[in-house]
Amino acid sequence: MRRRYYSRLRPVAPGTYPTRGVVEIVNFDTREWVEEAGCRAWGYIVYDRELTPDEIDEYELAPEKGENNGA
Repeated sequence: MRRRYYSRLRPVAPGTYPTRGVVEIVNFDTREWVEEAGCRAWGYIVYDRELTPDEIDEYELAPEKGENNGA
């Protein structure tokens, strides 16, 4: 199952996200409100795994909410 995590504080760039399991990276042109995450974000990363709570905190990411988490 794929999981989507939103970058809340900065555009996705090297060193700003965990690299293991990355499937896709999408950056927005501006910081946008993302209903699926309940926050503003600069873009998202799709993973082929669930991130740990420590990874989410360390990289300041927001998981997509709901049953359909991912791409």
